[in-house]
Amino acid sequence: MDTMSLDFNPEDPFPLIEGMRYSYEEAKSHSRQADHWLKLKTYRTEQKIRLRSSPRKPAWDHNITPWEDDVVLTEQEWSGLEVQALLTPYYEIRSLLALLPLQKGQRVVDLGCAYARMGHVIGAHYPDTYFTGYEIAEERVKEAKRILEKFDYPKVEVIQQDLSESDFKPIPADYYFIYDFGTPQSIQKSLNDLREVALSRSVHVIARGGRSRHLIFQGHAWLCEVHPPRNFPRFTIFRS
Repeated sequence: MDTMSLDFNPEDPFPLIEGMRYSYEEAKSHSRQADHWLKLKTYRTEQKIRLRSSPRKPAWDHNITPWEDDVVLTEQEWSGLEVQALLTPYYEIRSLLALLPLQKGQRVVDLGCAYARMGHVIGAHYPDTYFTGYEIAEERVKEAKRILEKFDYPKVEVIQQDLSESDFKPIPADYYFIYDFGTPQSIQKSLNDLREVALSRSVHVIARGGRSRHLIFQGHAWLCEVHPPRNFPRFTIFRS
């Protein structure tokens, strides 16, 4: 499908593009401009995470080997990736939300929300919808909250949380978004948590990335065999 050349418009920072007629590169370019408009300090924040995750040995330590000098990163945090590859583009978030039957008072939960991009889109275009974003990295949570405080989004919240903790359960919601936030074991644990939520209510799970979608298709019939999944190039919408 042909794509469109789109310039960033501060009057409509998170636009809905008809037919998802944009390339991934266009979506990332727009997101880079939107982050700048929001004044999100993503690159500086990611650098802080890298330094905190694996501090280097002192330069005078002659016992260090070449591969030890490389920063070793925690997979759960995915630090070290290029920012626009780490995050879901705003175009895509707006597109997938438009595909959902969102109703007043419902809740969307982002499992691994990073800088809460989805919270901005929901706050701006779905002000009657609640949004809860969980993020493991304290630095991202602080930066996300710093920016969100500048906007009147009373139903948007971001919480620091390691989703893999055995005693943690996500808040009951109508929609859950997963974008390969951690290890296969962590994602599997979250999918099992959502299965418990689905015992008492119908839920939609929007899975982005190959890992999350593969785990659902391979081991979660409650999501992919009751209702036909809706497949799109970069995400799949499942329903219990």
